[in-house]
Amino acid sequence: KAEFRGPAGANAAARRRRKGNSRGKPSQQGTAPPAGASPRGGAASMSAIFDFPSLVLVILLFICSCTFIRSISPSIFSNPQDPNDHAGFRGFCWKASRIGERLSPGVSVCCALMAVHVLFIKP
Repeated sequence: KAEFRGPAGANAAARRRRKGNSRGKPSQQGTAPPAGASPRGGAASMSAIFDFPSLVLVILLFICSCTFIRSISPSIFSNPQDPNDHAGFRGFCWKASRIGERLSPGVSVCCALMAVHVLFIKP
């Protein structure tokens, strides 16, 4: 007496699942991407922390943003209880805005150089 195993295609589908995907190709599940490739399938990209020009750009944008915000609202980065206390994130933003205020010619030259670098030099 023959044992009933379900529809005829069930065994073939189970074999394909064990072997790989439904088209018979081996599955890529559990394998690491090749060196230099992103896990999402594109080329590997560096973080702004590890790429020096991008790090400089992020710092310049942070300084310019803090300076602009402080020009609109001067007390936004100050501690209401102690105006001379510049600690924590507010203090960090206050210090960046002071750099932008006092070194504005230097910061503007750096911004112009980074703009040239990003637009014409960086691939």
